[in-house]
Amino acid sequence: MKPISGSFRDPFSGWAATLVDSPDSPSTVGLREEFDKAVNVVAKLDFGQSSSAKRDALLIKAIELGDLLYASFNMPNPGVVNGGFSSTSIYRKCMHYLVGGEPKYETMSQGFLEAAKELDWVAVDGRVTLDEETEHLACYFGGIYAISGKPFRNRDYIDIGAKITLGCVYGYGPFPTGMMPERINTIACESIDNWEWDQKRFYEEKQKNPAFWQDLGWEMFTATANGTETKRGTHAAVQDVTRTAEPLPHDDYMESFWPAEALKYYYLFFCPPDIISLNDYVFNTEAHPFLGSNNQK
Repeated sequence: MKPISGSFRDPFSGWAATLVDSPDSPSTVGLREEFDKAVNVVAKLDFGQSSSAKRDALLIKAIELGDLLYASFNMPNPGVVNGGFSSTSIYRKCMHYLVGGEPKYETMSQGFLEAAKELDWVAVDGRVTLDEETEHLACYFGGIYAISGKPFRNRDYIDIGAKITLGCVYGYGPFPTGMMPERINTIACESIDNWEWDQKRFYEEKQKNPAFWQDLGWEMFTATANGTETKRGTHAAVQDVTRTAEPLPHDDYMESFWPAEALKYYYLFFCPPDIISLNDYVFNTEAHPFLGSNNQK
């Protein structure tokens, strides 16, 4: 979307990414009519069915897209991925699969979590090569460890997640806007309203010290909402979070994950835990809740 000019972008060949990415967000906050309209556009369903009817057309579309994407993995390479923070979505899938109860995914998850513990903290004596740049995606790891603590009955994971999360807090506080840039280094100061921090705060709040994390979450939410708001009342990417003068400079675009993920996690962060219980649901990379296989009827 282009929130300043009131227009739109089409970088995904007419897929209407914002609409496709966020139909369950209005459903989460109780806007059923808006949800039905979004699903109707995406899948062209017959809404004459009862409100309890399953949205089978969405499943059909997901399978269709998955079959197309599968070809990209049909390569001769060995499938090796690096340990960069941009690969965190891969590691989170291990946790999602745990809902199905397959032991192999528990082994995969714990293998990664144990190995990553040795890499999260950089030694000062030079044993580990230090990259002085970090990015917003690094904040995934707080949520990965926090949510892993309960199914693995490992308090250390929750504590590690809390420490990583607080590290991201420090990435917000020093800037005049109260917003963390996409990357922390000497030159990059833009922000596209990313949401990884919101997600890990959501997981942390559900498992440890709710009031403490909610207070921090409220500070982040107000800073982000105020900093990204435009004259239209919409929200746009901030060009430079080090600026102090109002209004902040904005870019005329809003990523699809703003309504699909960031606002959803902010909403859930302050909701009663039974709205979308983490005992019953897992969230995929795009913050869509999936009912665990043990809870499906």
